[in-house]
Amino acid sequence: MANSTLDLARSVRAKLEKEKDRLAKLQSPWLITSEIPEADLLVKLFDIVYYTSLKTEEGRPVVTRLCLVNPDKPEDSPPPMPRLSRWQLVPLAERLPLTVPALVKIAKAADPWSSALAVFFDERHEPYIWGLIDQTCTGIECSCEKAAATTHRDYLTWRLAASPTSLFIAGLPC
Repeated sequence: MANSTLDLARSVRAKLEKEKDRLAKLQSPWLITSEIPEADLLVKLFDIVYYTSLKTEEGRPVVTRLCLVNPDKPEDSPPPMPRLSRWQLVPLAERLPLTVPALVKIAKAADPWSSALAVFFDERHEPYIWGLIDQTCTGIECSCEKAAATTHRDYLTWRLAASPTSLFIAGLPC
């Protein structure tokens, strides 16, 4: 059981590394080639997600979904022939700092049923929002309730228990 956000981040990182190794051994077509974020970076994300989940916007709870995606390499294993109904990644004109106030405001633009915000870290290890991913529910299970990793194609899903916010780490759903 995690006693702190750092414990949770270490656990998440360890499970991601284990899954990355498992997929490599299987020679899976959905390899995770991206670098797994360090625990201290995950702590920053978890803290922002947690404190955002305590906020309301226009009297309603803030609900959003984040995908940790490197803008230089948005997919680890793109399919050779993507289907027409596949998700779309739309970059923002400018990066937004990933802070609690910014996430509270932009969350309404990304309905978690059908979209997610693409986030990553800059060279100073500060998180930022850089894009919007549309149609994420066509490839993911939207009602994942356990705080454990589940694999589906080329991504790992993490849902933080007791929080209306989901955080997706690693590749994107097909």
